[in-house]
Amino acid sequence: METIHQTIAKNILTFRKDAGFSQLALVASAEIALKTLHTIEHANTNCRLRTLEKVADALNIPIVRLFEEKQNSSSNLDSLIRLLSQSQ
Repeated sequence: METIHQTIAKNILTFRKDAGFSQLALVASAEIALKTLHTIEHANTNCRLRTLEKVADALNIPIVRLFEEKQNSSSNLDSLIRLLSQSQ
């Protein structure tokens, strides 16, 4: 089982590439440092939630998508997504 840091790293990398962003383009859009993105994508940091919000906004995805484990979508995550969607 991968750690939450590994899940976030893999998801950011996947979403970034799917969106056609280079690391430089994403950091410019998210207004974060290149070093920050690099450490997040390599699962080498405990990043702030605000940083993840900026990245998700730049990728135009809900932040909860960064926490999804692709191989095992859980009902708990689905519930969290529904709750977050209702609160907006």
